[in-house]
Amino acid sequence: MSSQPKKKKRRLADETKTFNHNHTSSSYTTASSTPTTSTTSTSTNSFIPQPIDPNTTMDPEDEAFANSILISDTHAAIRFLLNEFPAQVGLSPFPIILKHQIYTIVTDRSIVEKELDALLQERIVRRFDSATGRGECFICMNDKYVQHFQNMSSTHQNQKNKKNKKNKNEKNASTTTTALSKLIVQFCTLAITNRSVDITRMDLEERLNVSNKSELNALIRYLTGSGYLSMRTQRMQQECYIFSLPCVSLVKNILNGRKEMLAILKRKKFHELLQSKLLSLSLKKSCMRTRSVLRDLVGSDTVIKVNTTSGPLIRSRVSKKTNRK
Repeated sequence: MSSQPKKKKRRLADETKTFNHNHTSSSYTTASSTPTTSTTSTSTNSFIPQPIDPNTTMDPEDEAFANSILISDTHAAIRFLLNEFPAQVGLSPFPIILKHQIYTIVTDRSIVEKELDALLQERIVRRFDSATGRGECFICMNDKYVQHFQNMSSTHQNQKNKKNKKNKNEKNASTTTTALSKLIVQFCTLAITNRSVDITRMDLEERLNVSNKSELNALIRYLTGSGYLSMRTQRMQQECYIFSLPCVSLVKNILNGRKEMLAILKRKKFHELLQSKLLSLSLKKSCMRTRSVLRDLVGSDTVIKVNTTSGPLIRSRVSKKTNRK
């Protein structure tokens, strides 16, 4: 009696095994016969990243956003300050800022120097003499600088071509002018490719391939008179010139703005004024914006910016005895 139920249990176990085997094999055959209807394959393939085609073009807004993320803090500060440049005709060929104005946004000066050197090496920005004070310099975008000298080169090239078509009676007068125009065109290419802040007379003569000293003197007179070169003290007993831009009116407005704002602080009792009240004033002797002049004075440490409960306080750098009289 005990062997019969054991045989029945074995038969039931064998039947369930054969049923499960047949069921799984049929499911595999149906899946292999119809691979397009499988939901698992499509769901897993949808999560596999597809390779990006290098020929695909990015949306301009997305590209601008991606570039804005990759730029450094100093680069972003330079672009922000250039947007504050006054839209006044005759100040400068293009927007420029003073280097120490960056310190009002990026307070760590070592980081500014490091990132600014990288921008200069990558030719994203340009640096040249400002003539506003000792150790001060202007910063501008390289593409604006190159575009200005390209336009200058094209205008002088057109003038040279027109003068070559004149009559033979004016030949003696035209030869000197055409030689000067040719040297100006060569100087434009030199200014675009040059990375140094200054250049000696010997280097200028060699790089422009000038053999006639009178032609070189005429070129230097033109460039210094136009503001593209400024005389520097002699370096190693050689004449040295600093690359600059024709922005004499800009320098005058910067200096006048400094004097006017310092005079406003000097008239106050303790030589100090809240930043909000100072920015509400408009400058009368300068076309520069009040905020730009304030950044100039704070960045050069001419005035002190102190945080108070009423807001930032601008204080002139004077002695304590004269300050509390």
